[in-house]
Amino acid sequence: MAEPVKRLTHYDFKAMKQQGVKATSITAYDYPFAKMCDQAGIDLIICGGSVGMVCLGYETTVPVTMEPPQGRDGRSQAGAGGGAVALRVLPGER
Repeated sequence: MAEPVKRLTHYDFKAMKQQGVKATSITAYDYPFAKMCDQAGIDLIICGGSVGMVCLGYETTVPVTMEPPQGRDGRSQAGAGGGAVALRVLPGER
């Protein structure tokens, strides 16, 4: 059985930067991909408003909300069992 992954915080990332340690990051818009990224040991999984343009076909990120079914952030976070997930909402996004 795999050992649990330590959830990284912004303090960890700051320390990594100060020590010259490189971090890995990737964007994941859904549960299965976030799960694979977590299992691969990715340090930071990002999910934000670009899901609207990349996955939903919107012209901008403005129509994206944090509510299902558009709000995929929560499912990405669930898939990233131990990894850090950055959920990003820009001005104009809900």
